[in-house]
Amino acid sequence: MSNYKGINLVSSKENIDTSTPTGKQMLTMIGAINTFERENMLERQREGIAIAKEEGKYMGRKEIDYPANWAELYGKNKTRDLTGTKEMELLGLKRNTFY
Repeated sequence: MSNYKGINLVSSKENIDTSTPTGKQMLTMIGAINTFERENMLERQREGIAIAKEEGKYMGRKEIDYPANWAELYGKNKTRDLTGTKEMELLGLKRNTFY
């Protein structure tokens, strides 16, 4: 790992200086350990979700019903007769729910 535009990382607390071969190796090892830990955490999370699904405890986000006038307003939005913001206002939906 070479320095970028002549810039090196120097950490007094961890005693790392990437301008030296030892410092570069330490930074690479710390990155590898971090990646390993992250992958282990994600694997445990997936296993936990699978167990919860088997037990019927994990259902995901609840679906919401479309508003009664959705089709009419959506058609106007597709033909650009109505903006998305105005459609959200008329439907009474928040931005994240609308999109």
